Amino acid sequence: MITVKSEASVLRSTYTLSDVAVIESTGKLEGLEDMRLGASAKIGQFVNVPLQNIKTRVYKFAPEIAKSIDWRGAKIVKVHSKGQKVNIDHAKKISATALSQWLSKHYQSYGYKLVKSARDITVPYGAVTFKTSIRASEKALKRMVVWFDVYVDNTFYQSYRFWYQTSARQEVFLAKSRIETKTPLDLSLFKMEYVDVTNFNGAPVNGYKSLEGHQTIKVIESGAALTYNMLEKIPFVTKGQLINVYVRLNNVGISTKAIALKNGNINEKIPMLNPATKGKYMATVVGDKQVVVQ
Repeated sequence: MITVKSEASVLRSTYTLSDVAVIESTGKLEGLEDMRLGASAKIGQFVNVPLQNIKTRVYKFAPEIAKSIDWRGAKIVKVHSKGQKVNIDHAKKISATALSQWLSKHYQSYGYKLVKSARDITVPYGAVTFKTSIRASEKALKRMVVWFDVYVDNTFYQSYRFWYQTSARQEVFLAKSRIETKTPLDLSLFKMEYVDVTNFNGAPVNGYKSLEGHQTIKVIESGAALTYNMLEKIPFVTKGQLINVYVRLNNVGISTKAIALKNGNINEKIPMLNPATKGKYMATVVGDKQVVVQ
């Protein structure tokens, strides 16, 4: 005989037959005690489980035994979900450590302050583990979020967010004076200073080699920091330039001149204009102010 309870409380993420009913017989029914019936509700909530659902589950698990069961008790059982609390201070320390480790990979000087977090973390009973992640690019932001994922018995339960106000100082290139568009970059145009980069619109340029072979794509005002979205590679061929053209035809090479109608870099095909005939054709960039027609 199995008597279904009207209410039951569970501490795990799933509930079993023994949680919602009293199995009064011995023998064949003993193997049904730990049979899982379904997923528990969220902590502090409940789920109503009809007797018919329980019968169906038992029948699928043990059809021969199910035929002989004498069912009694409630027609519906209310299954309440209880749990365990995670130490919120411990969670804060874990999230702070994760942020500190992330910042230390990119900056020598940084700071952070927790401004918002979960007030309570309650999870089902079981072995609790955590994973943290920072879903950001390699640039620090004024506000950063550490995602705190909670697992119970190696199964993901829920994510919580910890918000931090951050600062991160980095040595950057500051323009000594106004720099016009398409200006080739070199170190003489800048001075180096350590500044907080969290409010920059773009990642600051880091390292002298990043200047080599690059030019500005917009005006940089005096005192402004140089970021990667302000520069571009200097093209091997520039629109409007008179370019050396090498034509290969039947194992014969001919050199001539033509005007580039578009910027181009190595292996890029760009349109060319013959200044004498005004004819247009495509050529492949092979070097500085050099293209090939095949």
